[in-house]
Amino acid sequence: MDPLSDVLSLLKPRSQFYAGLDAAGDWSFDFPPHEGIKFTAVIRGSCWGYTDDLEQPVRFDEGDCFLLNCGRRFVLASDP
Repeated sequence: MDPLSDVLSLLKPRSQFYAGLDAAGDWSFDFPPHEGIKFTAVIRGSCWGYTDDLEQPVRFDEGDCFLLNCGRRFVLASDP
């Protein structure tokens, strides 16, 4: 198994949801608070992300992956 699969198997997820996003121009998605974790990967291009507890948005580029311990609002957008 790869390292990510090892970590996810230790978390013993009870539900899963997969989605893809292909966007151009100005866009923004606001994900409401959710108990659990969210895993996001940028396959192509770049975007900005933030949660309410961050002072500044974080830029994510192609190949970046991030894992969020949620319970808070999360936003992905084309611009900060």
